[in-house]
Amino acid sequence: MTATHERPRRNSRLLVASSFASNLGDGFQLTVIPLLAALWTNDLLITGLIAAVRVVPAIVMALPLGVIADRTNRAGALVIAVWSRAVLAVALVACLASGFESWLILLAVSALFGILEVLYDTNATAIVPELVEDARLEKVNARISLTQTVGNGIIGPVLGASLFVLSPSAPFLINAFLLLASGALLVPVLRRGRARATPVATPGGTGFARELTSGLSIIFRDRLLTSLLILGAGWNLLGWLPEGPLVFHARDELGLDAAGFALLLACSSTGAVIGGLAASWIRDTRFRIVILCVSTPLYGLLFLLVAFTSNPVLVGAYFLLQGLPLILYSVYAVSIRQRAVDNKALGRVSSVFVLVSVGVTPLSLTLGSWLASMIGTRAVFAISGASLTVFGLLIVVLLIRYASLFDRMKTLSTPRPTPTN
Repeated sequence: MTATHERPRRNSRLLVASSFASNLGDGFQLTVIPLLAALWTNDLLITGLIAAVRVVPAIVMALPLGVIADRTNRAGALVIAVWSRAVLAVALVACLASGFESWLILLAVSALFGILEVLYDTNATAIVPELVEDARLEKVNARISLTQTVGNGIIGPVLGASLFVLSPSAPFLINAFLLLASGALLVPVLRRGRARATPVATPGGTGFARELTSGLSIIFRDRLLTSLLILGAGWNLLGWLPEGPLVFHARDELGLDAAGFALLLACSSTGAVIGGLAASWIRDTRFRIVILCVSTPLYGLLFLLVAFTSNPVLVGAYFLLQGLPLILYSVYAVSIRQRAVDNKALGRVSSVFVLVSVGVTPLSLTLGSWLASMIGTRAVFAISGASLTVFGLLIVVLLIRYASLFDRMKTLSTPRPTPTN
């Protein structure tokens, strides 16, 4: 293997390793921040506010952070994002050591964590085509999705909660170490990175204010990107409905205790891991197109099946199967976006997709919980499953009806040949 080919592979390995360390730290925060909030204050409203404030500033800052991603060295932005979070973790350790316990501190830290996570996610998506050969986009995106699933969804929350029981400071200290390591892994990439000190030309000018909305302009001028954005928004809105009242469904409808509920969540995560592994193995373009078309209705159909059974084993099997299309679709859709958009504008475009995901998810969780309180959890699964299935089929019909859309999706699902010197 030549040095020309070895460097992108080395860069991608460093990026994946950094992503795992960062996502493991994120997984810690998912459990230890609420636990610390409960330790410092016994107020349910304040605890909920601390969780909510993590999302609101992230929504407000998503588009500006996308502009920043296109104006700066992205590897440098990633390093700043993870090392800043490490500083915040150390600050919480100092508060614990000094006995300075204020929920206002947690409120500020939670908000900053949310903003820095969006900064990381936006740049992490945009930097992949810079560091990776086009033919390996799906493989690297799949590995990054795996790090998110394993670190953020499986190991991090469990390990963080376990360490918190031993000592409230322990998970924050280890989290700080993980985040410092995440940034250190990117330093070699930073040295080889390229800065974008000059703004990228956009319709109507290059001012910061104009660039804030240029990501939306790029998406809405492209029918395929518009379809993917609408599909992502619909999937998040409809697919997250049952997640809010899920713990009550597991207890009241499936008869599961806390351990059983944890196993149920593990089924979904296991399916996602399998999907992430499969995404890097599947190279047939036609199969990738089929996955992109059937993932949403299949995900919805499995939720619909959950509504009509009280068998926890069957529900676990459905959740396991759901993880496959969820991750497969995510990997292939992101890869299409990375090929469809000029890399100089990819940060702004990615920030729009992040904004939709971050903004719609809490709305869906709240709506799902409210519906469950009114009509029961089974009905929420039925509504979510049926509407998501119909919505997904409508998008598929749209793609098939417009042959140019379908052909472009096929083209962008096919890796471009690597140029030879």
